[in-house]
Formats: sequence, C-alpha cells, structure tokens
Amino acid sequence: MIFDLDDTLLASGHLEPFRLHRDQRGLEEALPTVVTPAHLHEQLRRLSQQLPLGIVTTAPRWYAQRLLSYLYPDIEWQAVVTYGDVQRRKPDPQGLLLAVGKLRLSPSSEIAYVGDQETDLEAARRAGLLPVQAVWCREDSRSTRELCLEDPRELACLEPRRPVVSAAAQRLLALLQLPGVGRTTALNTLTVSTLQPDAFPEDPRIMKALQQPGAWEKAQEEAQAIMATCQASGIGLVTPADDTYPRLLRGMGKDQPALLFVQGQLSTQPAIAVVGTREPTAHGVEITRRMTTHFAAHSSIVSGLALGVDSMAHQAAIQAGGHTVAVLGHGHRHVFPRQNAALAQEILSCGGALISEYPPQTPIRPAYFVERDRIQAGLAGATIMVQTDVQGGSWHAARKTLAYGRVLGYPVPTERDINHQEDKIQGLLLLERGTSAEKAEQLKCKQADLERVIRISGKADYAAFAARVATV
Repeated sequence: MIFDLDDTLLASGHLEPFRLHRDQRGLEEALPTVVTPAHLHEQLRRLSQQLPLGIVTTAPRWYAQRLLSYLYPDIEWQAVVTYGDVQRRKPDPQGLLLAVGKLRLSPSSEIAYVGDQETDLEAARRAGLLPVQAVWCREDSRSTRELCLEDPRELACLEPRRPVVSAAAQRLLALLQLPGVGRTTALNTLTVSTLQPDAFPEDPRIMKALQQPGAWEKAQEEAQAIMATCQASGIGLVTPADDTYPRLLRGMGKDQPALLFVQGQLSTQPAIAVVGTREPTAHGVEITRRMTTHFAAHSSIVSGLALGVDSMAHQAAIQAGGHTVAVLGHGHRHVFPRQNAALAQEILSCGGALISEYPPQTPIRPAYFVERDRIQAGLAGATIMVQTDVQGGSWHAARKTLAYGRVLGYPVPTERDINHQEDKIQGLLLLERGTSAEKAEQLKCKQADLERVIRISGKADYAAFAARVATV
C-alpha cells in the first residue's frame, strides 16, 4: 500500500510556506501544531504488520523524512519516493512505479495508492494501481467513481484477504532464519506447539544459534517481514503440520519441504510431473504435447517452468483446460528464465500454482534447481521424463521419483531420432537398451526398483501407466 503525504497522513496546509521556501527551522517550530487524523497512526501500525508500506510525495526529501520521523517514528516505510527522485509533478505515474519497484512488487490493481486529490487518483490509474481517495483531511474534494474513505479505520477494507499463517508456519519460518538451522533441523520441531525457544528440542544447531544475544528476536522479526511480503503478494505458507500441505510430499521423509510458499491454487487431483531437456527434438515437442494433453484431463501437471519440455508441459496443460503447478528454484519475486514471466502469470490466471520452498526475495542459485527437482518428484505420483541426455538435469527428478516409491515413465525414442543420433535421447536409449545394472547405476537405485520404470511406446500404453500411478 502506498500513501500520499500532505493532507493524507497529516493536515499540512499551514506547512506549505516552510516546504516551498526550504525553511527547516520554521518547520521544526511548527511541528507541535501538526494534526494527524484520528486513528490513522494505529491503522498504519496495524497495516505495517501485514503489508509493505510506501510513500510517494511531491515534497522534498528533507521535508518528508522529518514529518514521517516526527509523526510516525515506529512505522517502517519500505519505499519513500520524493520529488527529487523523479522531478515530475502528478499525475505522472513514474513516482508510483518507482515505489512499486522499491517494494519489490509488480504493478497491479492489488496495490492501493491512497491520496487526497484527483491528481493522486489519476496517477494511480495510469500506473495500473487501485486509486483510493482519503478525505479525512480535506472535506472539499470527493470522487464519486473511485473508492473513497472518510475515516482511517475504513482502511481495514484494504487488508489482505489471505489465510492466517499457522503457528507451525510462524515457528518454522523463524527457525529457518537462525544461522546454521536448515530444513531437517526445523522439521524436528514439528511437534512443538509454542514460539518459546526454551521448549525446542535440544538440537545443537538451534542451541548454538540461540547463544547469540537477541538471535531469536531478530529471527522472529525477519520471519514477520517475510510473512508481510507474502501477505501482500498473495503467497500462502504451509508446513507438514498443516492440513493443506500436499499429501504426497509427506512421503519424501526428511526430503520434504519444511515450508512451502504457495501462490495460486493447488489441486486435489492426482499429479504427474513432466520433465525433460530444454532442447527437445521435434518428436520431443510433439510427445510432450500429446502426453500432457492426455493426462491433464484427470491429473495436475507438475513441472519446473524451465525452457523446453517444462514450458511445453505447462502450456499444454493450460490449453487442455487442466491444472498445472510450476515448482520454482528461487523465490516468487523472480522468474527464471525471464522469458517465462508471462507463462508464470498465465498459470496463476488459469487456476494453477507457483510454489517454492524459498521466501519470496530468495535469489536464483544453481543449487536450488536441484532441490526444486526433488519437489517435482515428491508432488507427483509419477514422473514422465520426455527426453534427456545421459547427463541432463532431469535425472535429479527421475532418481528421486524412484527413491520416493513412485513410478517413472519415458516415451520410447523414434527411429528418426535414433538414426540422427540425437544427443537429447541418449538418456532414454540407456533406459531402453541398457542392462539392469547400467540402468540401476544411472538411476542410483536398486535393480528391484526398475520394476517401476515404465516404457511408453504409444497411446495404447497410457491407460496402463495411469493405472500404475493410481496405486501410489
């Protein structure tokens, strides 16, 4: 939520001469006479615990900062944009868009700009934000076609309508902010029902982290900031202690995510993961479309939003009117690769989900994509590996699929691709022609597990494959 300053956060008409003439001494003398709207301070304090807050004003920075520090010293403003940042008067939306960027959000009608004048509303409209007119300081101007609030307590209508984060999610999130505490350690506290650290198991990692003065308080503050960002962005948090945690993830044992950040809607349908190379052959493209379209009728399609097979699987699921989930190897504030940003939004708009085990601001790191692959396998009753070389990243998901007791399918390569010695089918050829020992070594599994590796030579095999998946 972004606010205007003058006549929105304070009645400032008599301060105008000090601002215009840069009279800082006069401003200091006038501060005791400044009037703030009744109830606004308490509403800002409440909102700051749920949403990132910003300021955009045509006033100079010294003026804005002094008023904010004097009137609202306990409110954290995560973006402050003043005239000096843009040097343009409203209704130019540049200042608003700059504030949105500083809040690490994308322009959206879910971001409200609260101001007192028509120029405020016009700037918000042009920036694609929700215009909100506040008339608690100025009774002479009122919009009849925009949201108009007469009392600061009416800001409650802009509270995020998100599920309450469970106590388990709050505890695990705070624990994960402690240095040296990772997923496995956090999962060991699932049975704890309090946020008090003296009730935690005597884990050496937790005990060491809590030896630092103020460590737990700092971790809780960081967790609160992450939760506020999640609330503002429509991202839910679930843990293995919550009923909404996907059932199949529990079958991952210690590999299961301690926290899952979910944007959009998960499905109660069975799930099939579709993975493969970023550079499929023409047959790889076609078989991805065919298989995904077929299975999307009764299953949620899980993939990783990468180029190639992943993107094609998501798109085919959407085109078939099905549900799809993209597992991210980073936080929700990033999309990798960038050219899939539109696809990510399409997944959400079509009722799918973007999920990650990392907080929204977490950057892109190669190791996280390997961790992502295990979640793809864990969410699904089966994984279809469309095409891959013998060294492709898809093997991470394939190996975890078997490790979790799930079914691994692969389409038989075409003679055309075999004759052309295509690199991206060599992994499938190993599964097709290799010895049991070679396959087990490649998949890092026992030879007995190969019974769950299913070759799919055509559409006639789809029903048998689906039947195997149904047993998981």
